[in-house]
Amino acid sequence: LRGSEHRRTLSLGGVQYGSVAVRMSPVPAQNRIWEAFLNHVSILTLAVGLDFLGILLILKTGLRPLDALAEGARKFGGGDLSARIPLHGSPEMRDTILAFNRMAEDIQTQKAAIHREKELAQVTLQSIGDAVITTDGEGRVTYLNPVAEHLTDWTTADAAGRPLPEVFNIVNEFSRQPVENPVDRVLRTGRVVGLANHTVLIARDGREFSIEDSAAPIRDREGGILGVVLAYFLACTRGT
Repeated sequence: LRGSEHRRTLSLGGVQYGSVAVRMSPVPAQNRIWEAFLNHVSILTLAVGLDFLGILLILKTGLRPLDALAEGARKFGGGDLSARIPLHGSPEMRDTILAFNRMAEDIQTQKAAIHREKELAQVTLQSIGDAVITTDGEGRVTYLNPVAEHLTDWTTADAAGRPLPEVFNIVNEFSRQPVENPVDRVLRTGRVVGLANHTVLIARDGREFSIEDSAAPIRDREGGILGVVLAYFLACTRGT
């Protein structure tokens, strides 16, 4: 930038000796102002950066309990029922973690109790002298006790998930026509039903047995049908 110029003539006793020019430049002043501005900007930038870092630190510290809670929930949902979260964080967060840990403890206890009841039921069914088959709510086989496995020539592993008629093949002794599936009747009526007389069970290996049976619904606490239990015993052995 060009500054203003002031010029004066030098004279003495009426004799002109020359002139003096003085030029005023704003550049140094502008440089000082600009330098001061840059210093202020640097200080402001540093202050903002420190504030931002402080906010990030606060957020990270505050979110750490949430991260732990999320990780614990992920493990628990993945089947690790022993997953628990250490108590830390704000009082509100500690209350939330404590509630989660109590819920996890209750679920783990209930599942263990259900597992014990299931084992007891299976032991009981295995020790029964009659053949027992259970199905789900769609009439698909879920379990055969050892007697049922022997009479049908199906194992639980092979029969599981199959429609009952594939495993429990029954016909009329005289007409040789298929007999109505008792499980279907239970699922349709919701009542205990029994087989008609002269019913023959044909095992997978071709053996035939005259049988008598009954089927009953398996209900949940609200009365809904979860499946059916079918129990039958031999009237006589027919052979192949």
